[in-house]
Amino acid sequence: MSLDNLFSSETLFLHDAIDIRLKKPLTQEYVFDTLIELYEDTLVASVPHDDTLSAVPVYKHRIQGIPNVNLESFKCFRNKHLLIVEDNIINQKVLMSILGKSGMILHIANNGKEAVDFIRSSNMPIEFIFMDINMPIMDGYSATNLIRSDQRFNHVPIVALTALVSDHEIEKMFDMGVNAYLPKPIRVDILYSALNMFLAKKRRTL
Repeated sequence: MSLDNLFSSETLFLHDAIDIRLKKPLTQEYVFDTLIELYEDTLVASVPHDDTLSAVPVYKHRIQGIPNVNLESFKCFRNKHLLIVEDNIINQKVLMSILGKSGMILHIANNGKEAVDFIRSSNMPIEFIFMDINMPIMDGYSATNLIRSDQRFNHVPIVALTALVSDHEIEKMFDMGVNAYLPKPIRVDILYSALNMFLAKKRRTL
């Protein structure tokens, strides 16, 4: 990996020993994107996802919040099985404080591997997944990709929860099979909107 500045000639450092180039100034997001790009082929092979074949709609635009939402509003999702994949304890508590009195049946996975193992082995009918992206052991990209590689779970909406909102990150989330994304920090009105987009139709069919 070479460390270059923005004004260096494009012909510099073009050598067989160089796999990738970083340009100054560096940001945390830029370095993270570059490392993911460098290693993603060895971490997991991406399964191609055709939006037209998906059992669940894909929303690539930023989700807008629904006005006048409060914690009582979430009771309309009562008895729905929801899997929260999040390694940060504080974020887990935030989600539980919002959804805890909704009557939803909430399951927690602390990383992507726990999520994949749970959904494969559990008899619980998971109907919705909130997927954090940046996690230890197995990140949200790999976990989503593995879940989507199993056709049994094509009907399960996966919504990414992430602070990584660069165009590269967002596009990669959709390539791996998410149906929508929510930026952190989490907002109650947008959280409700995401659930409503994917679960409202199911409520009407009950």
